[in-house]
Amino acid sequence: MTRVPRVVVLGATGVIGSREAERLVADPACEVVAVAAAGTTLPLLAYQAVALGVYGVALAQGDLPAVHAALEEANARAGTHVRPEILVGHDTATHAAAAGVDTVINAIRGAAGVDPSIAALRSGAHLRVANTETLLAAGLLAPSLRDGERLSQRLTLLNPRLDGIQEALEGGGAERVILTVRTPRPGRRRTTAMVDALTGLGAGLALLELRAITDIPIDIVRHDGPITAIVEREGGHVVLTGRRRGARLDRPRTLTFEPTSSAGFDLAASAAEAEGTYPLVLHAANEVAAAAHLAGELPADAVLDVVAEVLDLHDDPGLALPHLAPTARWAAQAARAAVARR
Repeated sequence: MTRVPRVVVLGATGVIGSREAERLVADPACEVVAVAAAGTTLPLLAYQAVALGVYGVALAQGDLPAVHAALEEANARAGTHVRPEILVGHDTATHAAAAGVDTVINAIRGAAGVDPSIAALRSGAHLRVANTETLLAAGLLAPSLRDGERLSQRLTLLNPRLDGIQEALEGGGAERVILTVRTPRPGRRRTTAMVDALTGLGAGLALLELRAITDIPIDIVRHDGPITAIVEREGGHVVLTGRRRGARLDRPRTLTFEPTSSAGFDLAASAAEAEGTYPLVLHAANEVAAAAHLAGELPADAVLDVVAEVLDLHDDPGLALPHLAPTARWAAQAARAAVARR
């Protein structure tokens, strides 16, 4: 009898975590052992626990009677009787990740997601990761691998922008990745992703995430079509990856790519070269600066100035797990102070 793969979903109530949970609801070939979340969206977490028939629910914080009530309501709606074990505490996600399952999906936001990623790899699980901080601190993951293993073999990137790139890199022979950046369109409602595209830090953060699985050169070109990346392979072959999952170029068309440069991409490349906690600081500072711009508190052309200022102020304590959360908090505070000075 074929053994059913067992899965744990961390950060289950976020955008990517919810997407992964819904995919698993529709996939009876997998058994979801536990779901974990911060504990602030109990109705959604209870629905997922009941729909997936999990054995455990892990929350970073929460009131047990409220959790039981949410599960009772979800069971009543579904006509089921799912009674998972409930764990509450700051380290419950790490315990869930170390449960010895086949796959751990880590969609936790923030530096708190790094320890569960390490625990998952140490347990032998395959890690599907949307936690940016895990990738920015990839140097901490290597000791969890077995002899001869590469991180790219044990880890799948869930960032939608990176769809297809990891697959194109598999098997060796890739010589360069070229990420595409789009021309900002005036008059459109701004989102964080659009601010990152405007500053070039969208491609810059993609570079930092890809550095977790490859050390080949990564460049950018301007392209306003459906292509997100070009992977150049040996022998002059190229692989194009699409802007949407499953996108295909099934009709002849002319694709235009133009040389370009980006201060934001260059800033991210400098952070990657500096290593240590510099990529983490760039990410945390950018989140604050981009949010300030969207709130009307910071001009678009000052976002990169804030990020660069915080990077200049940073005194790297070295890449170690205890340093990650304090460093991210410091970077956010420094960015808020830099915004206030403008």
